[in-house]
Amino acid sequence: MPHFYKCVLRGTAGAQEINNILYYSSLVPTDFPFNEDDASDLGLAVGTAWMNELQSSLPSAYTLDSVDVSMVDEDGVTVSDFVITQDINRSGGNAGVTEGYGAVCIAKFNCHTVAEAAGHPVPRRSYLAIGPLHSNDTGSNFALLTQAAWQTAVSAAVTGNHLIGISPLYPYRVGRTKGTSLAGVGRVASVTVRPFASFRRSRLQSPTGN
Repeated sequence: MPHFYKCVLRGTAGAQEINNILYYSSLVPTDFPFNEDDASDLGLAVGTAWMNELQSSLPSAYTLDSVDVSMVDEDGVTVSDFVITQDINRSGGNAGVTEGYGAVCIAKFNCHTVAEAAGHPVPRRSYLAIGPLHSNDTGSNFALLTQAAWQTAVSAAVTGNHLIGISPLYPYRVGRTKGTSLAGVGRVASVTVRPFASFRRSRLQSPTGN
């Protein structure tokens, strides 16, 4: 049964949490064991890539506090005995007024099927909720005026592989297929940033990408 590193990016903006989940495994996923050193290195690599690519777009109100790394199987069930937390503590670089902490950019994953996870079709509701958005990002009806910039930055942040030790780890999605309770697995091909800001969660709840 294939295993995947699960990286939970834990961000905050004011008193609100904004969390996103990324998954990584070998090019041909196998049931490799959880490695503490590799998990720590992956958490640092993922958090660094996130902030290197998105820092200029994210408002200064946002901070990526840490990345929690565990391991799950193809059903999304945790198989590691503990979680490795890699501190990041980097803030956004776009000073100014945010468009309310509930306004986020939605990036949808486009995935390929994974032959090694037979019976697990590609997840249909796999996305990131990134924010809060800067007031300059949105126009009338919350159109995302900076969609092209976000598309470039998010693609660079989450679609590449990370060389951990001597082996690259590639991005995957592990989630649920639309309209069913069946677990889905997909190898990330690209992301598509939606043309409008989203209020998927209320201003009193945490936007979360999964």
